[in-house]
Amino acid sequence: MKLNFKNITLLAGASFLMMSCSRNEDSPGYEYMPDMYRSQAIEAYVDYGLVSDDENEELKNTMSARIPADGTIPFNADPAMASIMMPYSTENTTEGYEESKFNKIPSSYIETEEIANAHAKDGAKLFTYFCSHCHGAKGAGDGKVVTYGEYNPPSPYNGGYKDRTLGQIFHVITYGKGAMGPHGSQLNKDERWKVALHVRTLQHGNLNYAELLGGLRIGEEEKVFGQVDLPSIKVGEYVSLRGINFAPGSSELTNQAKVELDSLNSYLIAYPNVKMEIAGHTDNTGAEENNIVLSKERANSVVTYLVAKGVVEGRLVAAGYGSAMPIAINDPETGSAKNRRIEFVKIK
Repeated sequence: MKLNFKNITLLAGASFLMMSCSRNEDSPGYEYMPDMYRSQAIEAYVDYGLVSDDENEELKNTMSARIPADGTIPFNADPAMASIMMPYSTENTTEGYEESKFNKIPSSYIETEEIANAHAKDGAKLFTYFCSHCHGAKGAGDGKVVTYGEYNPPSPYNGGYKDRTLGQIFHVITYGKGAMGPHGSQLNKDERWKVALHVRTLQHGNLNYAELLGGLRIGEEEKVFGQVDLPSIKVGEYVSLRGINFAPGSSELTNQAKVELDSLNSYLIAYPNVKMEIAGHTDNTGAEENNIVLSKERANSVVTYLVAKGVVEGRLVAAGYGSAMPIAINDPETGSAKNRRIEFVKIK
């Protein structure tokens, strides 16, 4: 075979093309100059430090999804939204996570039930983009990363994560927890609150608006009758009557309760223009419909006693809220006992 310049050129070109192609187990087939064909993949939580085929072992197991720089917020021309976007002050520590139990969602997100549901609906869309690949569409811990990637599943929202409050959900989205990395750089505070509202629907099957409103009181400083100056109580402020206790399932006043109510009666007689709502509350044990009935019966017992002592009936309103307005996280040690209470709120 006689080689000429043309044949030599063709042979050299074919050799160059073959040398430029590669194939490995992570490739769908042969690729021409793979570094040009596609860029290096960047993992969201683990930066392998890849440059061409060089791997940085020091970075291989280090989370690299970042939170926003300290003290910075996204620009927003709306003053109300800019206020919401102010830096998140709860720290990324175990203590900070526990403290976040009591962090309250801005009231504008739950001003009405319709508004709250609309925000939760927006959160559902964001959840699909940022969360469902691990947590699954229904929060059952069966996302594609788990079912196909064979990673350990996160706990389902209606199981191991059911007791997380909105504040804790927001904290976890911001900083991450366990195998989950931080999303504070991917979702702003407005978006994180919306996702938290959607997660709440996955925890309980619905938004449970009445309990959501009650949750705004968790962690507030409790005012206790006998420890506060009653004339200084403002309209809308709650005062707990801790001397009033009932036997389980009963609405009958005890002698101790009557002593406390006699003191409250003296105040009402001295200030005849004051009007009050007498509110009954329970913990979250048992069926909620039964809790609402029982709490209303207990409030009625208080009103009936005070009216019999001379208070004009129109000055008192009885209300039963069941477990919808907790002032503490329900737990067997302390929280449940705090939530079982009679309180009054000054309405005039």
